[in-house]
Amino acid sequence: MNEDLGETLTPELCASRILEISGTTFEAEAASDLWPRILLHKWLMSEKLGRDVGLRVACIDFLENIEQAE
Repeated sequence: MNEDLGETLTPELCASRILEISGTTFEAEAASDLWPRILLHKWLMSEKLGRDVGLRVACIDFLENIEQAE
């Protein structure tokens, strides 16, 4: 799975990736809004902890803690 921040994904592919990683289903348009935010969250978490936290951890943390709070 490519995590390249510069990669442009279709809304359907964003939804597919989020489902694959977290088991959570989103409409394609909502997923395309979430995907770059998840990637940014992964980067921020990794910087804060001084290690790569991985996409699965970042995605689940974002969906459970950040997205729920908004």
